[in-house]
Amino acid sequence: MAVGSEIGCCRFRQVAHSRLRPAQVSLASDAWAEACLMALRACDDLTPAPSCNRSRVVYRVEQRYCYVYSEAVRALDHRLIVVPRDSHGDQRVLDYDVAVTGMDDAPSIRWSTDEFGNRVCWVRADRVHRTLTFHATYHVEGAHSDHVEPRQPVEILSLAERARLLEPTVLTMPDSVLTRIAEGIAESDSTLEGRANNAFTWGASAIQYRSGSTAVSTTAAQAIAGGAGVCQDFSHILLSLLRQLSIPARYVSGQLLGEEAPHSWVEALVPDGEAKPDHMRVLSYDPTNRRNPGLGYITVAVGRDFQDVSPTSGRFVGRAQSTLSYQKRAEIIAVGDCA
Repeated sequence: MAVGSEIGCCRFRQVAHSRLRPAQVSLASDAWAEACLMALRACDDLTPAPSCNRSRVVYRVEQRYCYVYSEAVRALDHRLIVVPRDSHGDQRVLDYDVAVTGMDDAPSIRWSTDEFGNRVCWVRADRVHRTLTFHATYHVEGAHSDHVEPRQPVEILSLAERARLLEPTVLTMPDSVLTRIAEGIAESDSTLEGRANNAFTWGASAIQYRSGSTAVSTTAAQAIAGGAGVCQDFSHILLSLLRQLSIPARYVSGQLLGEEAPHSWVEALVPDGEAKPDHMRVLSYDPTNRRNPGLGYITVAVGRDFQDVSPTSGRFVGRAQSTLSYQKRAEIIAVGDCA
């Protein structure tokens, strides 16, 4: 039973910014760089106004998570973190919708906000026969700068919030190797931003990308020892280094155009001047792809590590085995000058 209309979703509303032009380019399978270039080139007369060197980009993301069980299950309790919060930096949500199918009866669906400000959907059902499907769609608007240097947003974070982002987690706990590397990086530069940049450079080369080489439970230390991993492993390694350098840092779960699966990267937070110690500049790093996130990156959730922001997780009563499949379609649908 589809329940998208029963879960308090926002309804679609027209984008308010001027001179938006459609970009009719599907980005379901193209590589990131080519996909973004194709979408932008599809927008004719894309010249920002003289007073504005930034453009607004509207993305549409559609995701489908499908669980298939070997037999019926009972008392299902599921958590979804697949829709972005209302705003994050320059990004804001325009609309979203979630539908759930596969239950014998209408499920109980509740929305909440977790301790990091993420939008969380809780799904409960008495019985699922064989197949459970979550279908999420949303539109978000973000800014694209023509400058080579990425823009660094500023956030206000309390001492308690910063302290929480300095705590090691099970997945980011350093071993002797990561401790030694962090000590060397600390001596490499006298500034926190310089150390963060050096940690990013080292972390981006610490392991090789190899699909299937690790699991979501693999720690940063284990990924280093194995010499390979995927995006969450790169992120956990960088998080471990940053926190040892006394730099608050958070794991970012999101979408990258041109990739078939969800992606992750890291945000480091450094003081934005001495006058206002609670004002933190956000430095974004994608160690997997060795670049700073920008055009084509969509933030969904932030936390201390993958466990805080896993897109889908849950439990049920029964002896069934389950398999999970995932499909995604992401595209740029409009580009225009800033308001």
